[in-house]
Amino acid sequence: DAEGRVTELFLVPFFGACIHVPPPAPNQLVYVILAEPLELGSMADAYWVTGRMRATNRKTRLGASAYEMTDARTERYEF
Repeated sequence: DAEGRVTELFLVPFFGACIHVPPPAPNQLVYVILAEPLELGSMADAYWVTGRMRATNRKTRLGASAYEMTDARTERYEF
């Protein structure tokens, strides 16, 4: 958003998949639309993501997904 927070993202299957070329197959990605913007600390941070998920095709300039999660909530995952 205008304040630099994340409002939408791809949920990827493993660390590093977000910068992999080519991107993972659509059936391995979930396009997530967050209920509230997220201030991202580090690209290496892990999060629990919960929301309503459905099978649908979504294409962006960064990749394509076969699933979409809406009204998603995040919680930072502590190792």
